[in-house]
Amino acid sequence: STIFPAHKCVLALRAGTLLELALGDESDDEAPTHPVIIPNVEEDVFQTFLDYVYTSDQGRLRKFLENSSENNLQPILSLFKIADKFGATDLKDELESVMANELLSPSNCCEMILLADSHWCSNLKEKAMSLFCSNPMAAIVQGPSGWKLLEESPKLLSELLACSKN
Repeated sequence: STIFPAHKCVLALRAGTLLELALGDESDDEAPTHPVIIPNVEEDVFQTFLDYVYTSDQGRLRKFLENSSENNLQPILSLFKIADKFGATDLKDELESVMANELLSPSNCCEMILLADSHWCSNLKEKAMSLFCSNPMAAIVQGPSGWKLLEESPKLLSELLACSKN
């Protein structure tokens, strides 16, 4: 229900996919005549996304991320998916780094492998696979729902097998 105004030039440089969505079929010379509805996104998450797109302010991003922990990844995952969806690559890279270096644990490494694989995050995937291979039973016992999902991917299981041989 909140309207977030944004400048085309900022979106063009920092979130190109969002600009394309906002402009739709309209020419570059016209301002969009209607708001773009973005479903299934929390207002605070989108506000944080736009704030980072405009400012790259690490302090404000960290303040938002204080709500994330290895047991509650929802805030960072929501922001990460929006950054990836709308082409904010520097924000996506920053969030990948936080997940790989601060939030990765045996209880969430299976989910992180799946997330990293589906969003092209090589650093996160490598670290999550390494953590899994260092103690697979801990990952399976502490994160059984992630393991169930990971079991459904023969490609990722073969990658884990190759990783465990190293």
